[in-house]
Amino acid sequence: MSAIETFSFGEYTMRPAGADDLQIARVWNALDRWHRDCIKPEFWIEQKLRRDSFLMLDRLGPLLFFKMHGHGPKNDWRSDRVQIFIQFPPAPPFGLERKNHFYRVGSGVEKGFAWLERILIANGVEELFFDSESVSLVLFCTRNLGFNRDGHRLSKILIPDREPRAEQREIAHVRAD
Repeated sequence: MSAIETFSFGEYTMRPAGADDLQIARVWNALDRWHRDCIKPEFWIEQKLRRDSFLMLDRLGPLLFFKMHGHGPKNDWRSDRVQIFIQFPPAPPFGLERKNHFYRVGSGVEKGFAWLERILIANGVEELFFDSESVSLVLFCTRNLGFNRDGHRLSKILIPDREPRAEQREIAHVRAD
């Protein structure tokens, strides 16, 4: 199943990325030294089975592309391990604008991951992982999001709450129908 639903949480919206977002993906990807030579912009809008692509927005507009690749033997659409990919918008070169950019993106990532983890746990996902060579991203994810590092691989074991929140019970019920 590809991404078909739009989700809202707090001041954020996570919606399926599509053809209308390709120009944003092209610009952001071209300006990203980590991705421009190894990932095509179309990757950020691709929708396939166990390959869900989203664009996260806040009140100021597009905040980041977020892609999940499901791994593992759960069944046709569920996975027990999810690999994540993120394409950030280009940062301004200096000054207060740059500081505000990193605050905005960092806040979105923290709140987005907290929301995402609850959804994934409710759907039986046990681990998130990704690869990165970006020192600043690795530090952010290990300090702020609880990821563990092994070389370029970062991973996080998702531990279900003992007592599921109402939203988790609701999501699990919807997925089971």
